[in-house]
Amino acid sequence: MNSCRNGDTYAGEYFADRMHGFGVYSFANGHRYEGAWHEGRRQGLGMYSFRNGETQAGHWQNGVLDTLSTQNFISGSPIAVNHSKVLNAVQVMCLTITLLVKTLMTYGITVFANS
Repeated sequence: MNSCRNGDTYAGEYFADRMHGFGVYSFANGHRYEGAWHEGRRQGLGMYSFRNGETQAGHWQNGVLDTLSTQNFISGSPIAVNHSKVLNAVQVMCLTITLLVKTLMTYGITVFANS
């Protein structure tokens, strides 16, 4: 896990010193983003949780939530994203990363290190 000077933390994948792949970014103010990253920006499926418990989940494009997930999936709609599918995908990715990190650490391999 990497910590920022402002108290934010990030645990996840990197590519070319940027957040890339799956990761969890926890803000010092209590907010949190779990999901896909592309070259340092939120990109793909992800969930943003506010400290008050509210969440926004869906498809992110260039760091912006462009398709909000919906509880009422409109069959055939090219822009609707099913909320439960987003949450499930985020949880599965988080569990997979956690298990991978624990396994690698068992063998003494450092996973998240500043370069």
